Amino acid sequence: MKKWTTQSGDEISVNDMETSHIENCIRYLQRKIDIGDTIQVVGDVSGDAEDRWADEIDATPELEEWIEVFRKELSQRQTT
Repeated sequence: MKKWTTQSGDEISVNDMETSHIENCIRYLQRKIDIGDTIQVVGDVSGDAEDRWADEIDATPELEEWIEVFRKELSQRQTT
């Protein structure tokens, strides 16, 4: 089962989360998608500061993946 990292840095299994927490996470992730949130990727090929690079990539696919995980969990709860 996937683990969500809370705002305080703790990891919690999705199936151990309260329903209200999952619903709030979905809203939070959707807001991040709506504002066009990005992930900063930093690389270092040789260990020299001159060779470091950084790029920003669209975070939407990762955020949508988490939303799907949360929706599946909510759906499972409704059927049990």
